[in-house]
Amino acid sequence: MIAEIAAAVPLSGWARVHCPFCPEKLGKTDTGHAMSVSSRGYYECHRCGTSGWATKRSAPVASIAPAPAPPKCALPDGALSLASRAPALNAAKRYLISRLGTSAGIAVKRADLHATPMRGKYRSRIVAPLRKHGELIGWIARDYSGDGKPKYVNSKGMPRELWNGDVIDDKPPFLLVVEGVFDALRYLPYAVACLGKPSRAQKNRLLSADCPIIVALDADVSGSCLYRPSSTIGARCVGEQLTFWLKAHGKQAAQVLMPPTMDPGSCGIDWMRERIKTALCACH
Repeated sequence: MIAEIAAAVPLSGWARVHCPFCPEKLGKTDTGHAMSVSSRGYYECHRCGTSGWATKRSAPVASIAPAPAPPKCALPDGALSLASRAPALNAAKRYLISRLGTSAGIAVKRADLHATPMRGKYRSRIVAPLRKHGELIGWIARDYSGDGKPKYVNSKGMPRELWNGDVIDDKPPFLLVVEGVFDALRYLPYAVACLGKPSRAQKNRLLSADCPIIVALDADVSGSCLYRPSSTIGARCVGEQLTFWLKAHGKQAAQVLMPPTMDPGSCGIDWMRERIKTALCACH
């Protein structure tokens, strides 16, 4: 069977098929097209580890059924836009106003924020869609009731892209790089969130920005992947490294050092705006 598949694969190409060895080795049928087969006859299963070479048949088979396309991302079931006036959204709106103040209305409109029902798997959460070139590729949901564990959940398989990264295509006057979505919501439309330690894809996306870049990562002691436990030094090191990396690649960049245990979403907005102005002056 593998030889027949290899004979039908285009020259220098690969095909993904069901592995015939998984039932024997793992006791479970492969339902996810775990085996790769090359046009030269090499096969390898990424599930059970079986690999080898098959002798290709001279007579090609008609066709190979392609692997099914991955399902498109969708927001959690029952999520409603916070721009609507549904009474069920009042609690979520009150929480958003308590966090963002007068910026809440702007955030709802620009970030297309949603809220989930008070029952269900993702109950009582504010949902921020993650888009790339306008297409929904994931979402981040934060609990606003105080009872949800964990506080933040992401869509399954969400890629590590910049949240609000599409603003780069609009040629903004500057970019503010922060860690979390709720940090970025206060400073829209020119804030982007790296959702943790900046990934390579996110760094490369920042290089495409034709404007000064201000780095303002958290300085808390939450023990997240950005920081060494019980220390703000790790956070500052990550921010300094990103700033230095951007400068080394020819970008205008500066860092805002946050006070200990603080982040851009919890410090005074007037204080933060003054630091952003100072950082912009340092870029020029």
